[in-house]
Parts: sequence; structure tokens; C-alpha cells
Amino acid sequence: MIAVLRQSFGPPSSRGRHRRRGMSLLEVILALAIFGLSMGAIGQLIRLGLKSAGFARDLTTAQLLCESRLNELTAGVTPIETVQDAPLELDPSWLHAVSLRQIQTQGLVEIRVVVYREPQAGARPLEFALVRWIPDPGITIDEGDGTQQEMQDFTQPPTPSAPSGNTGGNTGGGTGNTGGTPGGFGP
Repeated sequence: MIAVLRQSFGPPSSRGRHRRRGMSLLEVILALAIFGLSMGAIGQLIRLGLKSAGFARDLTTAQLLCESRLNELTAGVTPIETVQDAPLELDPSWLHAVSLRQIQTQGLVEIRVVVYREPQAGARPLEFALVRWIPDPGITIDEGDGTQQEMQDFTQPPTPSAPSGNTGGNTGGGTGNTGGTPGGFGP
């Protein structure tokens, strides 16, 4: 009988030493749960990164459009007038507002341009503003010799003027003398 028991259970030294091959079902389920949670966290980081990149792109667009509109106004390309909720010519999906305000410094006015877009559902509102001080178009400057010169009217586009010719005898771009050698060089 002892021989039969030894055959069925093996030698006494091999009992309790079962070799494990592979992973148990519990370990596999635990590994899959950790993998799933980490992929969910990475997915949320990607979504947040894409949302921030889109906001940065829109803010950069607003800055460029605002700067472009302000430069048009100060250069006299378009007349300066107060505007509210008007679409921009460059991109009609963006709205803008222009305001003028007197400041404490005499002879200057403040132009404020705000570019914004109506927020879509669930999105943050986006707005960008620039302010520039320009000479007041309604005042005149005393030149010191009793004559007064009216400042450039920024509310009207500039009128092109005819190019003026050189009245000196210099033909080579020299110092502007009215005689002597060409180019203004020499004795």
C-alpha cells in the first residue's frame, strides 16, 4: 500500500513544489485594468492638449486680426469711426469694435480695437484688444513762427501727392550742391 501511495503522489521530496507556467486569470485581469486606466488618462491628456492648441491658434488669429485692423486705422487706410459688433473684412467670422477716447495728455487720443468671436456651446469666450495713442486729428500745431499747421486728419484716407523733383544740380546722389562736379564731389 505504501508503494501505491508513492506512485500516485510521487516521491516525498517533490510534494509542494509545483512549477507555475504562465499567469493566473486574476493577474491578467489586473494587468488589463491597469492598462485600460493608463490609456484613459493618456487619452484625456491628448484631448486637453488639442483643446489648448486650438485656443492658442484662435488667440493668435485674434491678435493678428486686431493688429491688422489697428494698423489700417492709424495709417489712414480706413476712416476712424466708432464701431460695435461689426464683422471684419479679412475674416467675417470674427467681430470687432473700435472706440476713440480723449486722454489726459493734450493732443493725443486713444484708439482701442477689440477683436472677438462669439463662443460656441461649451467653449471659452475669446477676445483680444489693442490700444494705441495717436495725435488728435482735430487740433492744430503752432510751428513757433506764428504759422499753424493742421495735423493729419486720420479720419480720412490719405490723398496721394505728386512726387517732387530735385532742384539742385547734383545728379549722382551727392551732398545737394547746386554746382560743381556731378555727384557733388570735387573742389
